[in-house]
Amino acid sequence: MIFHRLCRINSVSGAILIAVKRSGAFIDVDNCDENTLGLRYIVHDFAGLDGLVDVLDENDGFDILEKLPFYEDEPNADPVCIPLYFLSKLTREKKTIVVQVGEGSDEQFCGYKWMLRDYKFIESYYKTFLSLPKLIRKATYSFAKPILNHKNLELATDFIRRGVNNEKFYWSGQSVFSPEHLNGLFTDKYSFLKDNPYKYVNDLYSELAKLYPEADILQQFLFTELTQRLPEMLLMRVDKIGMANSIEARVPFLDHRLVEFSMSIPEKMKVPDNKTTKYLLKKAVEPILPNNIIYRQKQGFAAPVNEWLRSSWYDYAYENIINSDFAKLGIINKNYAKNLLLKHKNNKVNSGAMIYSLLNLNLWYKVFFK
Repeated sequence: MIFHRLCRINSVSGAILIAVKRSGAFIDVDNCDENTLGLRYIVHDFAGLDGLVDVLDENDGFDILEKLPFYEDEPNADPVCIPLYFLSKLTREKKTIVVQVGEGSDEQFCGYKWMLRDYKFIESYYKTFLSLPKLIRKATYSFAKPILNHKNLELATDFIRRGVNNEKFYWSGQSVFSPEHLNGLFTDKYSFLKDNPYKYVNDLYSELAKLYPEADILQQFLFTELTQRLPEMLLMRVDKIGMANSIEARVPFLDHRLVEFSMSIPEKMKVPDNKTTKYLLKKAVEPILPNNIIYRQKQGFAAPVNEWLRSSWYDYAYENIINSDFAKLGIINKNYAKNLLLKHKNNKVNSGAMIYSLLNLNLWYKVFFK
């Protein structure tokens, strides 16, 4: 997959395409036909802009790993920050200072496949599971936990645990580590921290219940996105990484009038077919853009850290997680972290997001406390 983002430069002069080359036997960006991305119409025919391509690889990303925590001010382990940094840098070099970004659109119009997947799951299987007597639910959890955890499916284990305890299923991006993961990650002294993700997300749902008790399932989802993941990670990253290159990012989708209107739309109107993400937004732009652009496969904007952390970044990540100053604080169970790294390296599980989170946390501590 190619990771990309278009950016208007001085309104008329051109567009930037940031592409991240994946390591190993992955797609060769240098020989990639831009038509396969569906970008030619946007860049040239529709927008009247010439495309400027900048290709990144793991070496480019590695060179800024220790700079990112300084710009972020706080741990923000989102790999999007890597290509976003270079996009901002290249944009600024083209004399552009203010840009418009699309943050907030996915969070209002159900733009993620995993969001739609969880919505359908709650409306079917999860409701059925919650209807069972608690004794049966607990027995299911006890039976499934060792099997799922042995297969490195701790998140699935935690979904069952939530059902046993009548907890909300959807937690947004509250924590890349579920409580099942945190049971192993924290040392005994700090094991109490494993409850923090649920306490936080439960507070969000409690707040929504006071503000809008009749909220449907999808409105509940989107509320957690707009009050947690969007401001705490997405907006923070685009603001601080942009400002690292003296770029000001503005968010037209977060005009309060649009947010107020979109949040009032019931779920059956937002996802009437139960399969199309951003259904209403796509319908709204059909008179403007061709369908092969509107309905092409969604592409994320992130660095392929899963691959990089298995290869050229592995030794660096190991050293800066296991033998770091932060590790000496005794918060993290080193054996758990080592096992996480080794399983990922051996391709037994994709733990790139978790490993990158730990790496970013350790580098942040190194920047600000040592």
